[in-house]
Amino acid sequence: MRLPILVALLATLLLIAACKTKDKFEYTPEGYPFKYHINQSGEQPASGDEVLYKMYVRNGDSVVHKSHESVYNDDPFAKVRIPKNERVKKKPHVDALSIMSPGDSITLYYKIDTLPKKPAGFENAEFIYYDIVMVNFEKYEPPVKKTPKPLPVEDYEVTPNGYPVKFHVNKEGETPKAGDFINFRMYIRSDDGIVFSTEKNKTGDEKDPYKTAPFVLGNKPSPQMEAMSMMSAGDSLTLYYQIDTMDKKPQGFENSDMVYYDIAMVDVKSPARHNEQQREKNRAALESRKKVREQEPVVAAQMQKILKQYQAGELDVKIRNGQKGVRYMILEPGSGENIKDANYVEHHFYCIMKDGTLFGTSYPNGEPYQLLVGERKVVQGWEQGLKNLKQGSKAVLFVPSNMAYGAAGLEGKVPPNTELIFYVDIVEVR
Repeated sequence: MRLPILVALLATLLLIAACKTKDKFEYTPEGYPFKYHINQSGEQPASGDEVLYKMYVRNGDSVVHKSHESVYNDDPFAKVRIPKNERVKKKPHVDALSIMSPGDSITLYYKIDTLPKKPAGFENAEFIYYDIVMVNFEKYEPPVKKTPKPLPVEDYEVTPNGYPVKFHVNKEGETPKAGDFINFRMYIRSDDGIVFSTEKNKTGDEKDPYKTAPFVLGNKPSPQMEAMSMMSAGDSLTLYYQIDTMDKKPQGFENSDMVYYDIAMVDVKSPARHNEQQREKNRAALESRKKVREQEPVVAAQMQKILKQYQAGELDVKIRNGQKGVRYMILEPGSGENIKDANYVEHHFYCIMKDGTLFGTSYPNGEPYQLLVGERKVVQGWEQGLKNLKQGSKAVLFVPSNMAYGAAGLEGKVPPNTELIFYVDIVEVR
């Protein structure tokens, strides 16, 4: 009787072992459990290789995400590079791909039930299931080191970190110290011409033709700051920054082998002198704003007088017809070219409606209103009227409702079909 019992017991143990073998996991190098569906036992990617793969991220039977169907990816697969640094912790799917071969498919199990906050779509899940298919991989090719082209000048000097510079003027005066303030002009050129300069500021906020900055070298100074550490007031030089070895060159320098920095040092100021000049500048600005504010009652009275004359038809011979129905009356002509699109215009304005109600004014701020013509941040008629004027002009603009707020008006401020009348004083055009 014992033999049948032993045979039955052995059969049971073999069945249990078979079940365990069937459910047995394998593990990635960093310990993530997975099961093969297809195992080709082919060549595996090495560090630095780029792997092409498809991956379905599941919560149970529901696919939450397909990594190979990103809106940023036109290919029918995703790409990832196996890190070259072996000490870098790999993401679970990258760790799995590092031991797969082309044609292999697996399911990787990532246990998340211990996380304090689970990913979106997995709030009630214990695992994230990664179904991964390796499509192929591309061998890492170390970049070929390019030899930079010779500099276009001879007899140049180098900064402490080896950036080449060529002095045009070298007065050998006192160079800036840490804490000083430097005034400088800089033109950044490609082989095709100037790409940027301190004299051309997109926002128009920079009134001075030079830039003021604290002199700071720090642990990793920029090439430009290093070059200026060798300069004194009145010096000028060109700094050569070689980009011909770059695979991707900066915007504006795609066809250039070099970035050229033409730098002129205007002045070097101690902190004390800089602070005194700033105080004087602030005093002057306060005085200027005070004078501007004092002009508002004068302008307001002038506009009420002009409004009465306009309503009585007394200004008909003085008002000129401009484009798109905007009319204007010149009070002072100004000089230079007419304002055009892309000009940055600083001007004072005082705007009323036809019943004399004030709509808007720049005078309480004490500073000119700044407007980039063509940017369309104000009503069309305002911009269109400015195009009849020059720097120094003072004028009145008559803006019809269709070039202002139209039949809809501006709720709570401008009634429908309202003409706007602007007094403008053009301070500066850039």
